[in-house]
Amino acid sequence: MSDFREFLNVYEFDCVLPGSGKKVKFKPITTGQLKTLLTYEGETDPMVIEEALDKLMSSAIITEDFDITDLYLQDRFQLLVEIRKRTKGSKYTFTHTCNNKKCKSDTLQSIDIGKMKVKKPTKVDQWVKVDKDISVKLVYIKRKHNIEAFETLKNIESYNEMTKTQKDTEMTILTHAASIESVKTPKGKEAPELLDKQFLLENCPTDGYDKVKKWHKDNDFGMEFKFIFKCVHCKRKETVNVPTEGFFV
Repeated sequence: MSDFREFLNVYEFDCVLPGSGKKVKFKPITTGQLKTLLTYEGETDPMVIEEALDKLMSSAIITEDFDITDLYLQDRFQLLVEIRKRTKGSKYTFTHTCNNKKCKSDTLQSIDIGKMKVKKPTKVDQWVKVDKDISVKLVYIKRKHNIEAFETLKNIESYNEMTKTQKDTEMTILTHAASIESVKTPKGKEAPELLDKQFLLENCPTDGYDKVKKWHKDNDFGMEFKFIFKCVHCKRKETVNVPTEGFFV
Protein backbone atom coordinates (compact mmCIF):
# COMPACT_ATOMS: atom_id res chain seq x y z
CA MET A 1 0.00 0.00 0.00
CA SER A 2 1.49 3.33 -1.03
CA ASP A 3 2.15 6.13 1.45
CA PHE A 4 0.23 9.22 0.26
CA ARG A 5 2.63 11.49 2.13
CA GLU A 6 5.24 11.27 -0.62
CA PHE A 7 2.77 12.86 -3.03
CA LEU A 8 1.87 15.85 -0.83
CA ASN A 9 3.06 19.34 -1.79
CA VAL A 10 5.66 18.08 -4.24
CA TYR A 11 5.42 21.02 -6.62
CA GLU A 12 8.18 23.60 -6.65
CA PHE A 13 8.09 27.09 -8.14
CA ASP A 14 10.52 29.95 -8.46
CA CYS A 15 10.52 33.66 -9.08
CA VAL A 16 13.16 36.24 -9.92
CA LEU A 17 13.17 39.19 -7.53
CA PRO A 18 13.12 42.57 -9.32
CA GLY A 19 15.57 44.29 -6.96
CA SER A 20 18.35 41.78 -6.40
CA GLY A 21 17.74 39.74 -9.54
CA LYS A 22 18.06 36.55 -7.48
CA LYS A 23 15.97 33.47 -8.15
CA VAL A 24 14.11 32.08 -5.14
CA LYS A 25 12.57 28.59 -5.07
CA PHE A 26 9.54 27.83 -2.94
CA LYS A 27 6.59 25.50 -2.38
CA PRO A 28 2.96 26.51 -1.90
CA ILE A 29 1.98 27.17 1.70
CA THR A 30 0.06 24.35 3.37
CA THR A 31 -2.92 24.52 5.70
CA GLY A 32 -0.65 23.40 8.52
CA GLN A 33 1.73 26.28 7.88
CA LEU A 34 -1.16 28.75 7.74
CA LYS A 35 -2.25 27.56 11.19
CA THR A 36 0.80 29.30 12.63
CA LEU A 37 -0.84 32.62 11.78
CA LEU A 38 -3.71 31.83 14.15
CA THR A 39 -1.44 32.58 17.11
CA TYR A 40 -1.34 36.18 15.84
CA GLU A 41 -5.12 36.48 15.44
CA GLY A 42 -6.33 39.81 16.75
CA GLU A 43 -2.82 41.29 16.71
CA THR A 44 -2.82 44.96 15.71
CA ASP A 45 0.90 45.78 15.94
CA PRO A 46 2.04 45.95 12.28
CA MET A 47 5.61 44.92 13.11
CA VAL A 48 4.46 41.79 14.96
CA ILE A 49 2.31 40.93 11.95
CA GLU A 50 5.33 41.41 9.65
CA GLU A 51 7.30 39.04 11.87
CA ALA A 52 4.56 36.44 11.45
CA LEU A 53 4.75 36.86 7.68
CA ASP A 54 8.53 36.40 7.82
CA LYS A 55 8.04 33.03 9.51
CA LEU A 56 5.27 31.98 7.13
CA MET A 57 7.23 32.92 4.00
CA SER A 58 10.45 31.34 5.26
CA SER A 59 8.61 28.06 5.89
CA ALA A 60 7.76 27.89 2.17
CA ILE A 61 11.25 28.72 0.83
CA ILE A 62 13.45 25.81 -0.27
CA THR A 63 16.39 27.86 -1.60
CA GLU A 64 19.45 27.04 0.48
CA ASP A 65 20.91 29.72 2.79
CA PHE A 66 17.85 31.90 2.28
CA ASP A 67 17.71 34.91 4.59
CA ILE A 68 14.46 36.85 4.45
CA THR A 69 15.96 39.74 6.42
CA ASP A 70 18.39 40.38 3.55
CA LEU A 71 15.56 41.08 1.09
CA TYR A 72 14.69 44.55 -0.11
CA LEU A 73 11.20 45.39 1.17
CA GLN A 74 9.99 45.52 -2.44
CA ASP A 75 11.48 42.08 -3.17
CA ARG A 76 9.96 40.68 0.01
CA PHE A 77 6.51 41.86 -1.06
CA GLN A 78 7.02 40.49 -4.57
CA LEU A 79 7.92 37.11 -3.07
CA LEU A 80 4.86 37.20 -0.80
CA VAL A 81 2.61 37.79 -3.79
CA GLU A 82 4.27 35.00 -5.80
CA ILE A 83 3.83 32.54 -2.91
CA ARG A 84 0.19 33.55 -2.52
CA LYS A 85 -0.38 33.15 -6.27
CA ARG A 86 0.97 29.60 -6.22
CA THR A 87 -0.87 28.77 -3.01
CA LYS A 88 -4.38 30.05 -3.74
CA GLY A 89 -4.26 31.10 -7.39
CA SER A 90 -3.85 34.46 -9.07
CA LYS A 91 -7.44 35.59 -8.51
CA TYR A 92 -7.78 37.77 -5.41
CA THR A 93 -11.20 38.87 -4.18
CA PHE A 94 -11.75 41.51 -1.51
CA THR A 95 -14.16 44.22 -0.40
CA HIS A 96 -13.39 47.90 -0.99
CA THR A 97 -15.20 50.82 0.63
CA CYS A 98 -15.82 53.84 -1.58
CA ASN A 99 -13.89 56.90 -0.36
CA ASN A 100 -16.71 59.25 -1.33
CA LYS A 101 -17.97 60.55 2.05
CA LYS A 102 -21.50 60.71 0.69
CA CYS A 103 -21.34 57.12 -0.55
CA LYS A 104 -19.13 54.86 1.60
CA SER A 105 -20.65 51.78 -0.02
CA ASP A 106 -18.86 48.43 0.01
CA THR A 107 -18.16 46.71 -3.29
CA LEU A 108 -16.71 43.27 -3.95
CA GLN A 109 -13.59 43.51 -6.12
CA SER A 110 -11.69 40.79 -7.97
CA ILE A 111 -8.26 41.22 -9.56
CA ASP A 112 -5.63 39.02 -11.17
CA ILE A 113 -2.44 39.48 -9.12
CA GLY A 114 -0.52 37.70 -11.86
CA LYS A 115 -1.07 40.70 -14.14
CA MET A 116 0.19 43.42 -11.82
CA LYS A 117 2.92 45.66 -13.26
CA VAL A 118 6.44 45.24 -11.87
CA LYS A 119 8.95 48.07 -12.06
CA LYS A 120 12.67 47.26 -11.97
CA PRO A 121 15.15 49.54 -10.19
CA THR A 122 17.43 51.78 -12.21
CA LYS A 123 20.97 52.94 -11.50
CA VAL A 124 20.78 56.13 -9.47
CA ASP A 125 23.03 58.56 -7.63
CA GLN A 126 23.07 57.36 -4.03
CA TRP A 127 24.44 60.58 -2.55
CA VAL A 128 21.98 63.15 -1.26
CA LYS A 129 22.99 66.54 0.19
CA VAL A 130 21.00 67.14 3.40
CA ASP A 131 22.87 70.16 4.76
CA LYS A 132 25.44 72.67 3.62
CA ASP A 133 28.38 70.42 4.49
CA ILE A 134 26.68 67.04 4.94
CA SER A 135 25.74 64.41 2.35
CA VAL A 136 24.39 60.91 2.97
CA LYS A 137 24.73 57.77 0.88
CA LEU A 138 21.38 55.98 0.65
CA VAL A 139 20.60 52.35 -0.05
CA TYR A 140 17.29 50.61 -0.73
CA ILE A 141 15.65 49.54 2.52
CA LYS A 142 15.95 45.87 3.40
CA ARG A 143 13.92 43.88 5.89
CA LYS A 144 16.88 43.92 8.31
CA HIS A 145 16.82 47.74 8.27
CA ASN A 146 13.13 47.58 9.13
CA ILE A 147 13.81 45.17 12.00
CA GLU A 148 16.70 47.27 13.33
CA ALA A 149 14.48 50.35 13.33
CA PHE A 150 11.71 48.52 15.19
CA GLU A 151 14.04 47.09 17.82
CA THR A 152 15.45 50.57 18.41
CA LEU A 153 11.94 52.01 18.67
CA LYS A 154 10.90 49.44 21.28
CA ASN A 155 13.88 50.38 23.43
CA ILE A 156 12.76 53.99 23.73
CA GLU A 157 11.82 54.54 27.36
CA SER A 158 8.48 56.15 26.54
CA TYR A 159 7.51 53.54 23.91
CA ASN A 160 4.51 52.15 25.82
CA GLU A 161 3.11 55.65 26.36
CA MET A 162 3.34 56.61 22.69
CA THR A 163 0.25 56.94 20.53
CA LYS A 164 0.03 54.97 17.29
CA THR A 165 0.75 58.16 15.34
CA GLN A 166 3.87 58.83 17.40
CA LYS A 167 5.10 55.25 16.94
CA ASP A 168 4.49 55.43 13.18
CA THR A 169 6.37 58.72 12.93
CA GLU A 170 9.35 57.43 14.93
CA MET A 171 9.38 54.20 12.91
CA THR A 172 9.42 56.10 9.61
CA ILE A 173 12.35 58.29 10.66
CA LEU A 174 14.30 55.32 12.07
CA THR A 175 13.75 53.29 8.90
CA HIS A 176 14.95 56.14 6.70
CA ALA A 177 17.92 56.58 9.06
CA ALA A 178 18.74 52.88 8.71
CA SER A 179 18.88 53.34 4.93
CA ILE A 180 21.83 55.72 5.32
CA GLU A 181 24.94 53.70 4.55
CA SER A 182 27.46 56.47 5.19
CA VAL A 183 27.78 60.18 5.88
CA LYS A 184 30.19 62.55 4.13
CA THR A 185 31.43 65.85 5.60
CA PRO A 186 34.45 68.09 4.85
CA LYS A 187 36.34 65.88 7.34
CA GLY A 188 35.68 62.69 5.36
CA LYS A 189 33.29 59.75 5.38
CA GLU A 190 31.93 57.77 8.31
CA ALA A 191 29.36 55.07 9.03
CA PRO A 192 27.48 56.23 12.15
CA GLU A 193 25.29 54.12 14.43
CA LEU A 194 21.53 54.17 13.85
CA LEU A 195 20.76 56.61 16.68
CA ASP A 196 23.35 59.03 15.30
CA LYS A 197 21.76 58.80 11.85
CA GLN A 198 18.36 59.39 13.41
CA PHE A 199 19.76 62.47 15.15
CA LEU A 200 21.06 63.70 11.79
CA LEU A 201 17.66 63.43 10.11
CA GLU A 202 15.87 65.05 13.02
CA ASN A 203 18.28 67.98 13.23
CA CYS A 204 19.14 68.74 9.62
CA PRO A 205 17.03 71.34 7.76
CA THR A 206 13.53 70.10 6.97
CA ASP A 207 14.22 70.15 3.24
CA GLY A 208 17.25 67.93 3.88
CA TYR A 209 15.11 65.12 5.29
CA ASP A 210 12.55 65.77 2.55
CA LYS A 211 15.28 64.99 0.01
CA VAL A 212 15.87 61.61 1.67
CA LYS A 213 12.17 60.77 1.52
CA LYS A 214 11.98 61.98 -2.07
CA TRP A 215 14.95 59.78 -3.05
CA HIS A 216 13.14 56.69 -1.81
CA LYS A 217 9.87 57.73 -3.46
CA ASP A 218 11.42 58.62 -6.81
CA ASN A 219 13.54 55.46 -6.94
CA ASP A 220 10.89 53.04 -5.73
CA PHE A 221 10.52 49.80 -7.66
CA GLY A 222 8.70 46.48 -7.48
CA MET A 223 5.09 45.47 -7.90
CA GLU A 224 2.55 48.26 -8.38
CA PHE A 225 -0.10 46.77 -6.10
CA LYS A 226 -2.90 49.12 -7.10
CA PHE A 227 -6.18 48.88 -8.95
CA ILE A 228 -8.63 51.27 -10.56
CA PHE A 229 -11.79 51.40 -8.47
CA LYS A 230 -15.06 52.31 -10.12
CA CYS A 231 -17.93 52.67 -7.68
CA VAL A 232 -21.14 51.16 -9.08
CA HIS A 233 -23.20 53.42 -6.83
CA CYS A 234 -21.79 56.97 -7.07
CA LYS A 235 -19.63 56.33 -10.18
CA ARG A 236 -16.49 57.59 -8.39
CA LYS A 237 -13.26 56.48 -10.10
CA GLU A 238 -9.86 56.40 -8.41
CA THR A 239 -6.61 54.45 -8.19
CA VAL A 240 -6.17 52.83 -4.77
CA ASN A 241 -3.85 50.36 -3.08
CA VAL A 242 -4.92 46.72 -3.01
CA PRO A 243 -5.57 45.65 0.61
CA THR A 244 -3.59 42.66 1.92
CA GLU A 245 -5.70 41.81 4.96
CA GLY A 246 -6.80 38.21 4.61
CA PHE A 247 -4.40 37.68 1.72
CA PHE A 248 -4.15 33.94 2.39
CA VAL A 249 -7.71 33.36 3.61
